[in-house]
Amino acid sequence: MSEKDMSSPKMKKAQSAGYVSSLISSFIAVLTLAAVMKGLGISDPINGFLLGAGLGFGLISATLVGEAAWHGTPPGPSS
Repeated sequence: MSEKDMSSPKMKKAQSAGYVSSLISSFIAVLTLAAVMKGLGISDPINGFLLGAGLGFGLISATLVGEAAWHGTPPGPSS
């Protein structure tokens, strides 16, 4: 893309929509994690951190492995 294309009103509108949708989806993720924590009876910060880290690692690694399998690339850092 050229500098002119990136500063066009259409692109700025698309960027704004991206920021707003990211904010909304992050808020939904936080509410979902809070509901899971409440359902599991987790109320202290250490166990909350462990649950968040475990879910984050598990979900991200599953996504990366699936993506690598579909793209036919080995898992790991790109070179």
